[in-house]
Amino acid sequence: SDWERRERGPVRIVTTAITGLLTATILCLPFGLTIVDLASQVVSTASGYPYLTVNAYNPWALLTQDGNGLAANGLWVRDLTGPTAADIGYTFGPIPAVLVGSLLLILVVIAVSIIVARNPDRLTILVGLTVLGIAFFVVPTRVHERYMFPVFALAAILLAFSRRWSGLYVALGIATFLNMYVVLTTLYPNNPGISDWLGIGPDIRSETTVALIALVNLVGFLWAVLQLRPGARAALAAEVARRAGVVRGRASMARAGLGRVAQAGTAFARPDPALSGRGTVAGAVPADSDAAVSESASTAPMADLGPEAGPMAWRPDPRLTGDGADDDSLDSGAWLAPPDDPSIWPTIRRAVFARPLWPDRSKVLASEPRGRLDRMDLWLFVVLIIGTLTLRTFRLGDPEMMHFDEVYHARTATEFLQFWRYGIPHDIYEYTHPHLAKYMMAGGLVAFGDNQVTSQGDLNVTVHDAAIEGRWDNAALPDGRAGDRLYIATGTEVRAYDLESRDLVAIVPVDGAVALAVDQNAHTLWVGTSDGKLLSLDTATDFDQLRLGANPSTIPPPAEVASLGAAVQNMVVTSDGADVVAVTAGDMVVSVDSSSGAVLGRTHLPGVTSLIAAGSSQQVVADPRVVVNPTAMATLLIQFLGGGANDVAGKLQGTGDQIVLGPVPSGSALTGLNQAITDGKLPGVTIASLPEVAAVDTAGLDFISPRNGAVVDNLPLQGATGGALVTGLGDNLIYV
Repeated sequence: SDWERRERGPVRIVTTAITGLLTATILCLPFGLTIVDLASQVVSTASGYPYLTVNAYNPWALLTQDGNGLAANGLWVRDLTGPTAADIGYTFGPIPAVLVGSLLLILVVIAVSIIVARNPDRLTILVGLTVLGIAFFVVPTRVHERYMFPVFALAAILLAFSRRWSGLYVALGIATFLNMYVVLTTLYPNNPGISDWLGIGPDIRSETTVALIALVNLVGFLWAVLQLRPGARAALAAEVARRAGVVRGRASMARAGLGRVAQAGTAFARPDPALSGRGTVAGAVPADSDAAVSESASTAPMADLGPEAGPMAWRPDPRLTGDGADDDSLDSGAWLAPPDDPSIWPTIRRAVFARPLWPDRSKVLASEPRGRLDRMDLWLFVVLIIGTLTLRTFRLGDPEMMHFDEVYHARTATEFLQFWRYGIPHDIYEYTHPHLAKYMMAGGLVAFGDNQVTSQGDLNVTVHDAAIEGRWDNAALPDGRAGDRLYIATGTEVRAYDLESRDLVAIVPVDGAVALAVDQNAHTLWVGTSDGKLLSLDTATDFDQLRLGANPSTIPPPAEVASLGAAVQNMVVTSDGADVVAVTAGDMVVSVDSSSGAVLGRTHLPGVTSLIAAGSSQQVVADPRVVVNPTAMATLLIQFLGGGANDVAGKLQGTGDQIVLGPVPSGSALTGLNQAITDGKLPGVTIASLPEVAAVDTAGLDFISPRNGAVVDNLPLQGATGGALVTGLGDNLIYV
C-alpha cells in the first residue's frame, strides 16, 4: 500500500540517519571531537594512501603505468595525480582512477540497496550484505589485503546451507589466504619470528599468480552479484528449506496428514517446546509465496510430532489483526493497519514512539526455568579458554619493537599520555583506529607500564660513561636475542650487563676507559680512553657468543683504531657508522673515519658538553681532485651558497675525495645551483645526503659535518648545557 511504502521509505531513512548522527556525535564528545572533525579524519585517512591498491590482489593490481604495477613488479601506482610533476596518477582519459573506483562502488551500493529494499526478506538482506562486502574489496582503489575479512563472517551463514555458496567461500578463502600470506612473509620479511614457512612466497608474488588471484576475486564478485536475481534467490531459498527440513508446498502438507492446508496469507501453528505442549507459537505463510513453514533441524515435521506434542490450533497472524500476541513467524511483509492520520508529524511520532511490530518477550523469557551445565557447555568452555590462550596470549611480547600498522595504537596512547600527564600537547599521528582502545592502553601504561623508576641498585664501581646496545635478531642465538646489553666504563675496565636479566656477563680490562658509544648497525662498541685512544670491540663476536656458553675470559682486548692526542670526554657514532666524533680535552671536537682511523677534521667549540647523532642532511660537496680553477669555481659557488670566495676556494684546494661546502640552498639559489651543475660549470660538485652530529656548547646547538669536522649550521640557544635525541615517537626531536 501507499502507506506501507511511506512508512518504510523516506521517513524511516531520515529518522534512521538522524539517530545515527546523534549517536556518532555523542560518541565523539569524550574524545574532544565534533562530527565535523570525525568526517575530516575519515577523509584524511582515505587520502593517506593514494594508490590503485595497497597490496590487495584485486583487479586494480593488474593495471600498469610505465611498467609499474602491483602484479607487474610489486610497486604501487598512484590513483590520483599528486602535488609534484613526478606524482602522476593512473587515469581513464581525464578521469582519475580513484574517482572511477569510487563511482563504481557507489553504483554497486545503490543497486544492491534497491534490490534489497524491494525484497526485504532475510535471505536477500544477507546476500546483499555479502555482495557489498566483496565489492568493498574488489571495486574501489586504496584497498588493503585484509579488507575481505567481513565477507567470511557473513557468508559463513550461507556456507551452512548452500553448496553453491560454499564453492565461492572456499575460492575466496584460498585467494585471501594467499594474499595475506605473501604480504606477511614475503613483502614485509622483517617481522620477527615470521618466515616463508611453506616456501611459496616468491611464487605467489609472481605476476601470473597475482593476476590469477585478482581474477578469482573478480569472478567471485560477479557471481555473487548474480545471486541477487529472483531465480537465484529462489534457488537459495530452496536450498535453505531442504537443509532445514522444510515441508514444502500444499501437496506436501496434505501428505503429511495435517488435514488442512495453509492457504497463502493465512496463519499456521506449531507446538512450542518451551511450554511442554501447553501452548502454541503461531506464524504466517507469505501471501506472495506457496512455500510452506520451516521447522528447525532439531524438530520433527508437524505431522510427526505425535499426540504428546499438545494441541494444534490455528489462529490469525497477530500482525494482521494488531492484537500484539506473541509469535515466531516467518517474514510475511505484513504491517499493522494504516493509521487514520498519514501526515508527516504523526508518522514521525509513530516511527519514534510506536510499539515495535515484534512484541517484547522479556517477561516470557524471564520466567523460563534455569538450564543446567551439561557436557557440551563444559566442552565449549574448555575450547574457548584454550583457543583464547593459544591464539591471543601466545608470544604476546612479540614483537619487541614497532612493526607494521597496529604499532600506532601504543604510539598514539603515549601521545595522549604526554598531554594528560605532563601538560605537553602532542600531535596525534594516527586517527584511523578506535580511540577508546588507545585510551585504555594509556591507562594500562599508567597502571602497569615500566615508564618510571621501578628499581635501583649500586654497581659498586665508578661510572664514567654508559651506553646501551639495543636488541636485534640473530636466529643462531637462544630466542634469537642479540645485543640487549648495557655497557659501563669504569676508568679501568668495560663492564657488560644483560638488560633482560640485569646480570653482569663480562668484564673487559681497558686502562683509562672513560667514554663509550655503540654502532647499532655494525654491532661495534667504541671506547675512548683518558690518554686519547679510540678503541673498538665487536659485540656480535665478543659478547653475543656468551649466550652460547662462551667463556667471558676469552674476550680479546679492544683493538686500537686511532689516537686523538688528548683525553676523550664523550663521543658518538654517526647514523651510518662511517665516522666517530669525539670531544677531547680543551673543547676540541675530532672526527675520525671508523674504517681507517684517519682523523678527518678538528673543530674548537668552547664549552662543548655533549654530542648527538642528528641524522642526515642535504649538503653541497665537491671532489677537489677534479677542480681545475678553485678561484673561478668559488666565485660562482658563492652566488648560490653565500660566504666568502676565499673560504670556498680554500676548501676546494683541500685533500681527499669529498669536501663539504655547505648546506643545500633553497628557492632560486637551489635552481641556479642545479642548472650550473647540469651545464658542467661546476665539475666535481654534487648534492649528497650526509650524516650530521649536533654539539651542545656555549654558542647553542652546532651542526657538524663528520666528513671534515666543519660546522655547517648553528642554532643559538643561550644557556644550553646538554642535549638528547628522541626517536620513535613521531618526528625525531633533539631536546636541549
